[in-house]
Amino acid sequence: MAFAEDVKTPENEEKKQKSSNNNYRSFKQIVNTFYNEEIEEIDQDEDITLKNKGTIKLEPKIIYDKFSGDMKVEFKIGNKKMYKIKSLAEFYTRMMEKENYKYGEKLQFIHTRRNL
Repeated sequence: MAFAEDVKTPENEEKKQKSSNNNYRSFKQIVNTFYNEEIEEIDQDEDITLKNKGTIKLEPKIIYDKFSGDMKVEFKIGNKKMYKIKSLAEFYTRMMEKENYKYGEKLQFIHTRRNL
């Protein structure tokens, strides 16, 4: 026994199309909301960057000891004066949380990709 919704009729097809359009509108609204929030966040980051003019360099240094075969990497951050990053895990957390951190007397900034 078939239900009325299972039978292909022009009315049922129209209902399915309307339902599909409503789902598409809902999805589009979610995407637009997310997009607009991201744009606002980028605008806020740009305002902060303008207040903290200048760029900050992130320099990797690869050290290879050919006698022992050991290799390590160090990172320094700064502009004119460079400061050693002591913990990459902490640096990563600061970047993810957009934290304001002071590395030394002449380097303090809010961690965003735009600053690096």
